Amino acid sequence: MAEVRSTLPPRSPQDIRHLYVPVHEIADKVHALRETFKTQKTFPISFRKEQLRRLYYVLEDHADEFADAMYHDMGKPRKDSLMELGNCLTEICHTVENMEHWLADQEVKSDPRFSMASTRIKRKPLGVALIITAFNAPLTTAVWPLSGAIAGGNCFVLKPAENSPGVAALWTKYLFENLDNSFHTVVNGEIPETTELLNQKFDQISYTGSTAVGRIIATAAAKNLTPCVLELGGKNPVFIDRNVDLDDAARKIAWGRTMSAGQACLCPDYIIVHPDQTADLIAKVEHHWSQFWSKPLINDPKYGRIVHKRAYDRITSLLGPSRIPAEASEVDLFIPPMILRVEKNDPLMSQEIFGPIVCVLEYSSVEDAISFVNSGDRPLAVYPFSQNSKWAEMILQKTLAGTSTVNDLMMSVWPAGFEFGGAGESGYGKFKGKASLYNFTSAMTILEMPKWMDYLTGVRFPNATPLDDWLAEMGKAKPKFSREVGSAEKVGKESIVSTNGMLACAVAAIVVAKFLHKGGDFSDIGRWVGGILNVTAGL
Repeated sequence: MAEVRSTLPPRSPQDIRHLYVPVHEIADKVHALRETFKTQKTFPISFRKEQLRRLYYVLEDHADEFADAMYHDMGKPRKDSLMELGNCLTEICHTVENMEHWLADQEVKSDPRFSMASTRIKRKPLGVALIITAFNAPLTTAVWPLSGAIAGGNCFVLKPAENSPGVAALWTKYLFENLDNSFHTVVNGEIPETTELLNQKFDQISYTGSTAVGRIIATAAAKNLTPCVLELGGKNPVFIDRNVDLDDAARKIAWGRTMSAGQACLCPDYIIVHPDQTADLIAKVEHHWSQFWSKPLINDPKYGRIVHKRAYDRITSLLGPSRIPAEASEVDLFIPPMILRVEKNDPLMSQEIFGPIVCVLEYSSVEDAISFVNSGDRPLAVYPFSQNSKWAEMILQKTLAGTSTVNDLMMSVWPAGFEFGGAGESGYGKFKGKASLYNFTSAMTILEMPKWMDYLTGVRFPNATPLDDWLAEMGKAKPKFSREVGSAEKVGKESIVSTNGMLACAVAAIVVAKFLHKGGDFSDIGRWVGGILNVTAGL
């Protein structure tokens, strides 16, 4: 039978090699950004907010261009592209609205010895950041770290994914036209350009992509002691309880596995289900697929395509010749959705599929299912489906992953400011909201010690007096637990106390008397007494 060809507009990925930055110029570009950072131009909050405002309108004003580019780059359906763009707009707004609160000095409640001093944390910009995006989500993997980098007061280099050339061209054009060009640059290119970037000294690196490349980036960053945020994906399991709305779960699996043709890091990779439910689940998933799109599926613009031939060949090799569906088209990079019952040693279980195929594994006990998941690399997400909240909570307690959505799929990435990232082999560090900003700032801990506190800390000096020794002994922490095994379980949020309130007041009287005898500022005494009252209030 002749292969059915798509009647959709042909994809025409751009050739942007003329936008590649010459390798020998990359070091100078990074150096220029470091010189800008030294001027502290990016430090004022007003500058940061203005750049984020401009970034917002780059996306809103050119939404159609970005959606068209994603179709030509990877065959991404327009609806999926606009949903991704909308997520980015929400994230920028959330950051602008909350960044001053996140950046405000944070008072830290210290132990009683230092409760009269000022203890706080100040967020400081890191310097120059490198942000490397992914082809499958070329907007969110740029905007999520960019929001934190800009809000944090940093300069940045954006390295768009080479497999999303149309989006890369738009980033290059519109960031240059709209943002202050002294604090950022876009470096387009492939392996040589990326390698040269990694040879430079950065203060933070953000990367979204494969685990294999993530290891390369982490190794390069380690040479300069550069911290990284790596979002690397993984094989995300779906746990199906016997007490479940199976049709609801099937509908969401049918959507989640085929969004962007399954090329999303949060897509469910395999389903763990009781044997009694397998046939019904497979039938329901296939039914929902039949309701989602028109026929022939290859002509429905709401269904995505595989990004390029290498990815198509990798997926079909995992399937093997006998399982490649007749509708698949190498020319159109089209693979129809598939749900397959497999064994644990199936090639499809050997790696993240990253395509519109979901596997079904059967379990005899939930303990065995959990053990199987925990025996492999840690996934980015786990998805328990159950009408029993205790069963779902057990899955969350006993598995290790970066995120989860209970009784749904992939939705944990949608709430604004809800931090997102992996665990173990699926990555480390977090994107979005405060977490993203904190990744791109350092926490400077600041202790301000008034001179009169020498009376409480005099024991550190070689010529300490017996009174200093007595004060130091009084300040020694007393545990709320004992030597008895298990006694620490009873301890609440406060794990240490100093003494009782009466003793603290006695210390106050002694130190105030000594201070007045030596002479001093009564405003300092007031602040010190306020600290004493705070201590005694908690005793």
